[in-house]
Amino acid sequence: MDFLKVEGKTVDAAVEKAIAELNIAKEDAYVKVLEEGSNGFLGLGAKPAIVEVSEKFSIKNTAEPFMKNFVKSMGLNIDFVITQNADNKIEIDFVGDEVKYLIGKRGATLNAIQEFLNLSFNKMSNYRLSVIVNTGDYREKRKETLEKLAKSIADRVLDSKKPYTLNAMSSFERKVIHTALQGTAHIETSSIGEEPNRKVVVSYVD
Repeated sequence: MDFLKVEGKTVDAAVEKAIAELNIAKEDAYVKVLEEGSNGFLGLGAKPAIVEVSEKFSIKNTAEPFMKNFVKSMGLNIDFVITQNADNKIEIDFVGDEVKYLIGKRGATLNAIQEFLNLSFNKMSNYRLSVIVNTGDYREKRKETLEKLAKSIADRVLDSKKPYTLNAMSSFERKVIHTALQGTAHIETSSIGEEPNRKVVVSYVD
């Protein structure tokens, strides 16, 4: 089901009209306001409010059944905890005795699972979702390691004044490097290459 585009005198009126037509509760509605609308002057030049409304992606009815089948297909002694922190942000944390098999070298397997779930969930949703996959505190520990690496590389570049190209990294890892060195005097970061071989370059600037 796509977004339902509706007009009304106000945003609230337009939303009420849309949820009635979709036959869903207001708390289950994902609303995108296209036009706030205006009353004009003495009724002249009035513009209606315009909204697009769709039913929210359902954790209980859509995400959880999908995840149960996905975990079962892996044949590992693992389970998952899924939370929705915002309408379009979903976090999945794998737990269990065999979660170590989900990580892979430098988190490559975990990143591949995250990409797969992002693609899968977005195919089932009417709007863009962001799916973050973790297991225990792996990503937090990886972030700390990368931040230390970034500082070390920056010191090396400051000494040599020559650019340093890191190994290929995931988008998550590249973002950590960029953020860690943002604002560092005489240091500039950039990304080169194409996925999955995209790399961060740390350079010296006057």
